[in-house]
This record gives sequence, C-alpha cells and structure tokens, in this order.
Amino acid sequence: MALLDKIKELLGKNPDQVNKVIDKAGSAAKGKFAGHDAQIDMATNKIKDVAGGSTPPAGGEPTPGTPPPNPS
Repeated sequence: MALLDKIKELLGKNPDQVNKVIDKAGSAAKGKFAGHDAQIDMATNKIKDVAGGSTPPAGGEPTPGTPPPNPS
C-alpha cells in the first residue's frame, strides 16, 4: 500500500496539473472515439473524483446521479 499512498500524496500536491492531464487525455479520447463525448466526459469526471481534483462539468450541467436544484 505504500505505492498507493505515494500516488495519493503526489496527486494532492498538484491538483491543477493532474486535472490538465486528465482533460488532455479526455480530449485525445474524443478525437479517437468520435460520437462518445458524453461517456468520455463522464469517465474523466469520475477519474477527477478519484484523484481528488474534481471540477464541475462544462456547461453547468449537474454530475450524473446528483439531484437537480430545487426551483423556488
């Protein structure tokens, strides 16, 4: 488990760089697998959640599985 702890430590030190790499990989995947943008976005968001650098999805859309805001 020491390796996993080291990975988590490194991810925590540079969350912005980690997010950039994840986004770049997602963009490359979108270029290679056209038509699967929604699935790739969902995967990159899950990876960011695991990595601890989650950002809201583009377009202000809620993350799948979260309830919509209460219109008052």
